[in-house]
Amino acid sequence: MDTEDKKILDKILLLAEQNNRILRKMRRDVLVGKFLHLLYWVLIIGVSVAGYYYIKPYIGNLTAILQSMDKIKSLIPK
Repeated sequence: MDTEDKKILDKILLLAEQNNRILRKMRRDVLVGKFLHLLYWVLIIGVSVAGYYYIKPYIGNLTAILQSMDKIKSLIPK
């Protein structure tokens, strides 16, 4: 093998190694993106469920008040 062929092979090897590094970074970015997307939805669902359980007693009190107002309204003559 002459020197020119060796230079070409070295250049191809260098390009292949650079390509491999770029592809690994792209794969890692995709995995991190998927993880962050999953975390985003877990937070949205978690906050929604926690908010529901936090507000649930107030909603129960409000419905009880509205039902009692409906009963009082039915007692008032028209």
